[in-house]
Amino acid sequence: MSAAPEIEDVLALSPLQHGLFTLSEMSDDGFDVYSMQFVVEITGPLDVDRLHRSVDAIIDRHPNLRVSLWDKDLPKPVQIVPSRVEVPWEELRATAAEFDELATAERARRFDLRRGPSIRVKLVELDGRWRLLVTAHHILMDGWSIALFFSELLTIYTAGASSATLPPVRPYRNYIAWLAAQDVAAARARWVDHLAGIEPLMLGEAGTTITEPVRTRHRLPVADTERLITWARSAGLTVNTAVQYAWATVLGRLTDRDDVVFGTTISGRPQDLAGADEMIGLFINTVPARVRLTAVPGAPDTVAANCAVLQRTSSEMRDHGYLGLSDIQRASGHSALFDTLFVFENAPIGSATEPVSAPDGTRFLPLAMESLAHYPLTVVAYVLDGELVITTEAVDGALGDLRPAEIAARLLRVLEQLPAAGDGPADALDVLLPAERALIERTSVRRAAAADLAPSVIAAFLDQARRTPEAPALVDATQTFGYAELGARAARLAGELRDLGVGPESVVAIALPRSADSVITILAIMLAGGAYVPVDLALPDQRVANMLEQSGARVVVTDLADLARFQTSGRVTAVALDDAVTADRIAARPAEIAPPALCPDSAAYVIFTSGSTGEPKGVIGTQGALVSYCRDHRDHMLTPARQRLGRPLRVAHAWTFSFDASWQPLAALLDGHAVHLFGEDEMRDAGRLVAGLADRAIDMIDTTPSMFGQLAAAGLVGDEGVGHAHLSVLALGGEAIGPALWRQLSALPGTTAHNCYGPTETTVEAVVARIPDSPVPTIGSPTDRMAAYILDSRLRQVPTGIAGELYLSGAQVTRGYAGKAAMTAGRFVADPFVVGERMYRTGDLVRRNERGDIIFVGRRDDQVKIRGYRIETGEIEAALRRLPGVRAAAVVVVDRTAGPALVGFAAGTELDARRVRSELGELLPAHMVPTRIVTLPVLPMNSNGKVDSRALAQSAAQALQARSAADTADLTPTGRVVSSVIAAVLGSTPAADEDFFDLGLDSIVAMAAVHALREHDLTVTPRMVLAHPTVADLADAIDRYVDEPDATRAGPGIVPALPIVEWLYEYGNDRRFTQTVLFALPDGLADDDLRSVLQTLIDGHDMLRATRTPAGVVTRDEGTVDAATVLHSMPSADLSTTITTAARRANDAVDPDQGRMLAAVRLNRLGAQDILLLAIHHLAVDAVSWQIIFGALAGAGAALAAGTTPTIDAERTDYRYWCTEIRARAERPELSAQLDHWISQVSAPDGPIGARMPDPSVDTWSSLRSAVTLTPVDITGTILGALDKRTGLREFLLAALTLTIAGWRRERGDDPTQGAYVALEGHGREDELAGPSVDTTRTLGWFTTVYPVRLGAGHDLDPAEASVDRAAGRRLLDAVATELSTIPGSGIDFGILKYVRGVDELVDAREPQIEFNYLGRFDLHGADPRTGGDSSSGDVPWQPWSPITDLELNDRLPTDPEPELPLRYTLDVVAVVRATDDGPQIVANWRYGENLLTAAEAERLTELWQLSVTVLASVVADRAC
Repeated sequence: MSAAPEIEDVLALSPLQHGLFTLSEMSDDGFDVYSMQFVVEITGPLDVDRLHRSVDAIIDRHPNLRVSLWDKDLPKPVQIVPSRVEVPWEELRATAAEFDELATAERARRFDLRRGPSIRVKLVELDGRWRLLVTAHHILMDGWSIALFFSELLTIYTAGASSATLPPVRPYRNYIAWLAAQDVAAARARWVDHLAGIEPLMLGEAGTTITEPVRTRHRLPVADTERLITWARSAGLTVNTAVQYAWATVLGRLTDRDDVVFGTTISGRPQDLAGADEMIGLFINTVPARVRLTAVPGAPDTVAANCAVLQRTSSEMRDHGYLGLSDIQRASGHSALFDTLFVFENAPIGSATEPVSAPDGTRFLPLAMESLAHYPLTVVAYVLDGELVITTEAVDGALGDLRPAEIAARLLRVLEQLPAAGDGPADALDVLLPAERALIERTSVRRAAAADLAPSVIAAFLDQARRTPEAPALVDATQTFGYAELGARAARLAGELRDLGVGPESVVAIALPRSADSVITILAIMLAGGAYVPVDLALPDQRVANMLEQSGARVVVTDLADLARFQTSGRVTAVALDDAVTADRIAARPAEIAPPALCPDSAAYVIFTSGSTGEPKGVIGTQGALVSYCRDHRDHMLTPARQRLGRPLRVAHAWTFSFDASWQPLAALLDGHAVHLFGEDEMRDAGRLVAGLADRAIDMIDTTPSMFGQLAAAGLVGDEGVGHAHLSVLALGGEAIGPALWRQLSALPGTTAHNCYGPTETTVEAVVARIPDSPVPTIGSPTDRMAAYILDSRLRQVPTGIAGELYLSGAQVTRGYAGKAAMTAGRFVADPFVVGERMYRTGDLVRRNERGDIIFVGRRDDQVKIRGYRIETGEIEAALRRLPGVRAAAVVVVDRTAGPALVGFAAGTELDARRVRSELGELLPAHMVPTRIVTLPVLPMNSNGKVDSRALAQSAAQALQARSAADTADLTPTGRVVSSVIAAVLGSTPAADEDFFDLGLDSIVAMAAVHALREHDLTVTPRMVLAHPTVADLADAIDRYVDEPDATRAGPGIVPALPIVEWLYEYGNDRRFTQTVLFALPDGLADDDLRSVLQTLIDGHDMLRATRTPAGVVTRDEGTVDAATVLHSMPSADLSTTITTAARRANDAVDPDQGRMLAAVRLNRLGAQDILLLAIHHLAVDAVSWQIIFGALAGAGAALAAGTTPTIDAERTDYRYWCTEIRARAERPELSAQLDHWISQVSAPDGPIGARMPDPSVDTWSSLRSAVTLTPVDITGTILGALDKRTGLREFLLAALTLTIAGWRRERGDDPTQGAYVALEGHGREDELAGPSVDTTRTLGWFTTVYPVRLGAGHDLDPAEASVDRAAGRRLLDAVATELSTIPGSGIDFGILKYVRGVDELVDAREPQIEFNYLGRFDLHGADPRTGGDSSSGDVPWQPWSPITDLELNDRLPTDPEPELPLRYTLDVVAVVRATDDGPQIVANWRYGENLLTAAEAERLTELWQLSVTVLASVVADRAC
């Protein structure tokens, strides 16, 4: 064995190397995007050996390609250069398609940067040609270096694998030394000045798991490329500058910024470093590029001028580009500045793209170079064959609704415009795509202009009253008004009002208790010609006085109870409708009155909404706006429902009249329907309101989502969607609807639900969605005669998927705010798309989806920036509403000195704030998780039925203050350690809830924190620090990791099928597929005590209580299975016969489809020790499960003996949780890297072991026969004493099996070098694969993995030869151990790839004929002292509660517990170590199908096995000496 290589050198890391190492550490075992690939196609007479030696030579030539990185106990990581390394080299054959899969899998295989070299090579033969696949980590070299690498490789190959003809190497350490000599402080100061005032720009969604980026490629046609290049040259610009400015323009439009920042790469090869261009290594660096899209004051503001500024600035900053990005960002005061990268390549891979021929005729043609980045989006540009190529690389899911291909298309669109737009302003550049224009037109062009609209609401009502005079119009608790009567009542009151001077533009206040009089008064005021202002009598007098003054009301309609409130100032005339004199006078007036001279622009009402200053503002709605709304409401809600029902509707009115939404039900009066008015008490009591809806057979109601939640809970809708009330139409408005409620509303049978959006300023509802028409929550599209624009801060239409502010224009736009001209001018602005029209600026952020629907995002004033990410509180609210038990949610932003903080409110019963916050952290990145979560039964609502935002704001501030005061005292011991460590690392002590990122944390600082925390014996990872960036959260995460194993319990429910279960289900017939074990019982054990022990066992393990349904296996609660129904007794005079009978009886009792997973039989023996026979279906147990049962029964038995209640340790991770996590691995990209391994295992030939191949459709377990082999105790002892960690007993036994099969094949005249193709059973409990907190050491279930291994292929050695040539035996043993050690993921992912992913090559492959299962050392779980004599006599007692390993007794257990189970294998070899008086003994049970092998053949196989075990025992004994 050669000595370990010496350390030749130690180097510091370049800035980008440091960053790449940190990123690799941060990603743990996830995908590392910085694996590069270079592919060369080779034709001609290739000398493979020379090429291999040439690769070794170039690695020897460049020390920095051999490095391993190290950071343990060091302040900064270093590169350790060994004197030599062995580069992984593999030669194989493949098809072209297989090569692509191979390359993908190779790229997905992570490098361990701590164990170099970080480069590997595969030479793949493809039908007469080869492809050289070089995979290296980017930390070794950049694209320029790959060109040099390839050039040197060909020179060395041409020279016979010698580097002597090459000039002396320019060592990479010269560059590292150059870096150390630079003035870092001056460079840092220049970057700080350059980036002053810049805000971070994050395009992607934080917290996205890094996977291999997906590429798209796009081209600017040759003609357009020539125009661009010509224009750039004429303007003194490089093409790089032009494309970079175009990218900045697109980025600015996507983020609504005119000062943008993104990453860009620079070559990094210093001009003053001799030979820098000849060095192989990593020189490039990523630095921020800041681009101002508008000129500074006084400078020309044209595209060309802006590009010139960009080019000049880029050149200046390039001289300081050696500074590390982390250093630059920290100096600028930010942990991260950008998450997009722009790269302009002067050539894709330089000179390395040209084909080269060696003197011997071998031709090398570079095909491709793959080099990716970790950013959510990377844009790469280069000119190739006269075309400008734009490539995007995007991490899947990281860009939300943005599509990389569309981003590239926008970039090309801007590039097309640049030559013509150079002398114009930047705003003239258009980033919208042609297809988007059609979507924009759907919502921005007004539809359904109606020529027959009535001039006023009252005119429309009077027309309807003439058409249906006797039809019911208004119904309250005591009376019903027909249309004619309602019109007459309104006319009489209108006459009274006219006599008081009411006419057009007069304002009349309505201050009445809720009743039919409210509706009559509204109609009367309009009929008099005036406008009304509703007054809530619950408001304080000062607020009421303010409303009357702002609106200019001079008349108030009220009642005697409130009359005095309006008689104090003398400025208004009060009319009390219940005053007897007044009532008589009104009743005596004519029932008809001349209609007023109203026009569409006349005022209809003044409705007050809350103002940002605290003073309410009155919105003046017009007659035309209200008429247009009512027509749209009729056409799209009322008329379709009338057509379905065949009659007018009964419409509920449950809105306060102080809200413009009160017109949603009142609109029915313009179309002949009946409006049912519900009283104040009913509106406040969900139960009474639902009862009233049912009693009155209401067809339609309009309410808020919050109120609907209460109505639904009160029975408005039932489990099947049908509740006490049978609605035809349901309209919700005033608040956002979450996904769960949206799905519920979409599924309501017989009810059409609508989502209605509209600020008061645009009349009731201006944008409406028919809920069943969209799978996701949306506010839909504009109402008729309205237009909706989604604009950025410069009033430009935003691209699809991008949030912008919603502007509404059209017939429903109101006049403005009463008495507030400046405010009106600020919110009602000129429509830039329709001359002479106004549009209303809603302040709401929305985006357009691909269907053209408008998605509500949140309020613009609810936006907050945290760590550079612009956050919409609406997104957090939506995530909260998705959590179990959360019925409603709200998020409030609280401004603090340290920066804004989020407080979340979750409404529901029995919610735990800590649990809610933890679950929210699973859905959102850390910076979006509120600092505090407050739980409460319901959210507070105001009188309009909306969430009371002011009450929440007060509660949020109180929640932060209350917690902050107790922060220090509340810290756990772990929290105090975390606080001190973070303080030392960051230089300042953080508050318990202060975000580390706000204090300067970045990924490199996080690494330092992890090292420091681990010195305090805390279990922590870099990912934990980044995911929980506060003292309190990180401490909780650390403590949960150690102290909360129950966090990995899924609880009762459907158990996803593991691959082994899918394997079982392939052929079925598994009802009695049990495993059976015999246990010794203590003398005198009472039946009740035995039942108590079994009950404890059953209650402690979910799978023993499981049942199987058509949907799958379902675990059930404790107490579901009674041990008394499981346990039976039978006398046993002769164990040799009763064991078989008892086992068959137990097997017959087991039926997973009936919830019977186990059966137990107590064998009562006179004068001898009783035996417990325990049979459990294989779905609930495996070999390790039995070990758990052994320990559980022993512990419970010991408790009984001590006189205490039996208990067992709880399962820390339940089986259901495990199965869910393991099946989820199917989505992980690293599984693809395993495909070539597994395909290689199943692809080679495997001739029949027996008479033919097994056929599960014919062969069953009823044909199984058994041959048991016993390895002598002394040989067993030799084996167990000589094995080590690398070659354990499993490896030893599989080597013996390999030797056995080789001997068997040779004796039959078959090829022994085929090796042993074996289905290897593993325990499957690879806890780390399912999560850091997973612990299955106490869990029962079928975890088993079965995966193919091909052992000893190519070895021509049989047992007889191995007995002579022990060195050959040792080589075979080492080869088998090595092959087993290279199995990826301990074999667990083979089943995932075959049964979950359904990989064709694995699904279609032939199964092995041999299965091998090593059950473990049963001798370590209570030795069975019985040997010799009559095993049924009871002369020597067994250890109570221990498994009985007496072979004679176990031979009586049926080999075929389920005779009809399909037989998959010719041979099933099960090995175990049992206890005997003389010591441990290896026992192997060779089960075989009698239709496949004869008894004599099976006997010969066992003879070869015994010989193989004996021979290899001597081999390991020699090695141990």
